[in-house]
Amino acid sequence: MTSRGTVSIGAPKLRAAPNINAPIIATLAEGTSISILAQAGDWLHVRAEGREGYLFADYVQVTPTSAPVRRIGKVNTRDGLNLRRGPNTTQPILRVLGFETELEVLGEPTDGWLRVRVGDIEGFVAAQYVTVAETRREEQPIYIPPLEERTIGAPPNLIPPMIRGVHASAGGWAPNDKELELIRANNIGAVMIAAYEPGQARHAITLFRGVGVQHFVIRAATHTPISADPNVFINATLPILREYQAALGGAPFIIQIHNEPNLRHEGWQSAWTDGHGFTAWFMSVLNAYRQAFPTAKLGYPALSPGIDVPHLRLAEATFMAQSLEAVRAADWFAVHAYWQQPDGSDLITPVAQWRAWAQSKPIIATEVGPSDHTPVTVPAVRRAYARFASIGIPAMAWLLNGAGAWLNADWTLHNIRI
Repeated sequence: MTSRGTVSIGAPKLRAAPNINAPIIATLAEGTSISILAQAGDWLHVRAEGREGYLFADYVQVTPTSAPVRRIGKVNTRDGLNLRRGPNTTQPILRVLGFETELEVLGEPTDGWLRVRVGDIEGFVAAQYVTVAETRREEQPIYIPPLEERTIGAPPNLIPPMIRGVHASAGGWAPNDKELELIRANNIGAVMIAAYEPGQARHAITLFRGVGVQHFVIRAATHTPISADPNVFINATLPILREYQAALGGAPFIIQIHNEPNLRHEGWQSAWTDGHGFTAWFMSVLNAYRQAFPTAKLGYPALSPGIDVPHLRLAEATFMAQSLEAVRAADWFAVHAYWQQPDGSDLITPVAQWRAWAQSKPIIATEVGPSDHTPVTVPAVRRAYARFASIGIPAMAWLLNGAGAWLNADWTLHNIRI
């Protein structure tokens, strides 16, 4: 409940907690207008001059009001907003709030976080994703659409979402000195490796571990066009994957099977005509890998996000609907996300849709970066890491080294330092 009042004596102390030994936040002048947020015994929790603290109740003249009012905010992101127990991204997620969920704002932003109430749950949300819309009388209801549960029964992450990841060389080569320097400078803890090349695994893993990388995702891949015969892919990739398994030792072996199969140059319209055909191909590869690597975590590959593009891409949603059987058989689910604006402000992360498709499987974003022709920038990468941490999904930034391609996204060319 919020009401108004004024300071009734000269120079009272606004304190950080409701006791006389608490640190002093400010000294207020008589007549200062305040918002009264709550009663705490003989103290009032108030907001004055843009700061929150506690005043002794005898120092405040309460302004009569006809009805108590609350400050109402609305969630302004369609990606889902985490309601957390405390004001940082390491705190447990209590709920995921949908777009336009109304919430009661209980204070001013502090270090980018708002304390809020949703129904009978209090917590903290990132302030940038809330629009404070109005004040409302106490008896007027707050609109709360169905909330997505995230903590109860949520799948464990294969990689902690707070860890920064990056997609390594697009050519599948072990890292060079410039790449390793950027890994160290940007505190990268996870790497996605496209396993195109034999003879790279032991050297690559050793070098990455030497600069602090602890988590690895290995993408099974071939330089040659994808064959409709899954045995061609299996026979080409198994020897290289065995090299990576040996190099990783007892560490988790996380494999993504292929990549963006709804694209023409990745097998659509040649190896398979739709998601049903891909599912049959995928299941053959999956079963072969399970025999070869019984403890590996095998992932459904990320699709190219977007709608139908004739002779280039089958719409992500269409392909996904046709291949849900493959998702059910996999251990985890990969997604890709891109931006076009230089600052990354148009990055789309449809987390509710991803979680529905993933069917309770862990999710890893294995490519997160600029669209073609958009140069990669530090603000955009920083924004992307923050966004994915906030939705609880680990992200691999695209791209450490384009190996002569993807020049717009290449970290080594743009000297990306977060």
